Amino acid sequence: MADYSLLLSAQAGNDYQADITDVAQRWERSIRLQGGYWQGTFRIEERIETLQEWFYNRLGWQVQERSSGGITWEGLIYELDLTVNGVTRRRGLDTLANELVWDHGASWQWETLRNEESIRRYGTKQNYLGRRGAWLAPPINELAQSAWPWPRTIGIAPAEKQNWLDVTVCGYAFTLNWLYAYANWWNAGLYWTVGEWVADELARHHGTFVTVGQVQANPLPIQKYQLDKVRVWDLLQELAGMGDAAGKPWRLWVGPGRLAHYGPVDLTVRGYLRGGQVYTSVGGIANLAPRTIQPGVIRDTEYPRERSEPGSVLADARDILVEEVQVDADGRLNLRTTYTTDMDILAAAAARRSEDDERLRALWARAWDEDYEKRRKRWEERYPGVPFDPTKDQH
Repeated sequence: MADYSLLLSAQAGNDYQADITDVAQRWERSIRLQGGYWQGTFRIEERIETLQEWFYNRLGWQVQERSSGGITWEGLIYELDLTVNGVTRRRGLDTLANELVWDHGASWQWETLRNEESIRRYGTKQNYLGRRGAWLAPPINELAQSAWPWPRTIGIAPAEKQNWLDVTVCGYAFTLNWLYAYANWWNAGLYWTVGEWVADELARHHGTFVTVGQVQANPLPIQKYQLDKVRVWDLLQELAGMGDAAGKPWRLWVGPGRLAHYGPVDLTVRGYLRGGQVYTSVGGIANLAPRTIQPGVIRDTEYPRERSEPGSVLADARDILVEEVQVDADGRLNLRTTYTTDMDILAAAAARRSEDDERLRALWARAWDEDYEKRRKRWEERYPGVPFDPTKDQH
């Protein structure tokens, strides 16, 4: 039985529809330090009518994971790949653009063209067309093609006769990149703090889904100057990556309830790594439930060096700042850092423990062999010509 429930709701979770725990096969998802709930995937294998109903009607709906009495992940259905008789078609929000924006002529005035029906269905998703001459007609044809996520064929394998639907779900931080931050070239020489800029961008450009949560003050000074068109999440991620004046890391993430938060990274140790498992205390026997673990600091209790390292934001050399937490389709916990994106920390710890066990077994085997040889030689000195019997020589 699954240790979680997976709930499906209409857009932004305003209308609960169904518990899909048993329908969504091989569910896995990840959470990132920067961004929060990040990406999840599952597969549906049902009747073709059910698959097509999902394919044409569920894009943009919310999937929410609940475990241990609370929300442990949530996001919106971002991409659907339907495979029928070997032909795979895709509908996705990546290709959607229902508000086109461009700079008009020599004035650099920002012009827009919108598809209101698509915006009501999916939320506003912009695409910047660059600078267009004043004599050009509005880009009506471009909007007609991009305003709806119509199916695109992405693969053909005629020998395949099974039907299925692959679902990709993305956290609401993805929707922050649906809008562009305003250019600030006219603010050259105007200084803000990083915290003020983050708060300003979130307040004005949080989009359809995200609501501003707790935004802490970061007094690090910065010149609010930006010439090129930059998408909101790209800008916010860059600002969060600046940290503060003391060199401490900060983060921006979207948590439960689609609330966007900005604040310093909590460097308190939240778990203790031992033998490929994460425990609640140094010598404890209680594991942390994988689905409740968030990005943050864990302590490697098997690392032998206890000291602070010059230049490190961590207080102890044994500490690890986990940047991404993934729970895979088999319920296994995977932990990654910026420097080990392709290597799971837990797997590495388990491999290290296995190597230590193998080394210990080799030492015992060598010690036993050496003891055996000593006993055999002693036996032959005492009992010449008598075959050595290890069961009788216990001294």
